[in-house]
Amino acid sequence: GTDNHRMAVSQWEQDCRSFKELIPKQAAKTLDQVFSADDTIGFATDDNHLWFQQPNIVLASRKTVGSFPDWRRVLINGYPHGLTMKSQEFKCSMQRAMVCAATSKDIKAAVDMHFDRADLTLFGQDTANGCDSSEVVEIQYDGAVFDVRFDGTYLAEGLTAIDSQDVTMSFKDGKTAFELRPSPEDGYRYVV
Repeated sequence: GTDNHRMAVSQWEQDCRSFKELIPKQAAKTLDQVFSADDTIGFATDDNHLWFQQPNIVLASRKTVGSFPDWRRVLINGYPHGLTMKSQEFKCSMQRAMVCAATSKDIKAAVDMHFDRADLTLFGQDTANGCDSSEVVEIQYDGAVFDVRFDGTYLAEGLTAIDSQDVTMSFKDGKTAFELRPSPEDGYRYVV
């Protein structure tokens, strides 16, 4: 899935014929809310519609028109830097830093991250209201010291989708995309 600012990819093995369809966001959300994860989901398609079926439930959706970006070109293989952290600790630190991040509808909830050899410091600031916050997460990192800014909600949402105890953050530098993965890996990659 992508919203042009971030991309999430989840892969798993299934016995089925190959097909390629864009599933509308609302249809995917409804599937998650209504369908049981324990039952098999039937799938059918025609030129304009998608159908999903479980016993006593049928969900029909119009197809999304357009083409999805080639996600294999977006994801970078072999990031030169990476570190593993406790996912819940990192998520809580991110949320606390976001408390003072600007939250007006015109300004994104920006969180600044300062990478140092032993610490990752998260800063949230709302200069209009005179609010500052900072959180420190201990890390082991052997690359260059740098700063980067992200929309904190993007990072927090990506961390919410990871249900492993540890998360691996991989990156090249402060100017390119970052990738989050559960550790151990389970086929999920989140790029922001």
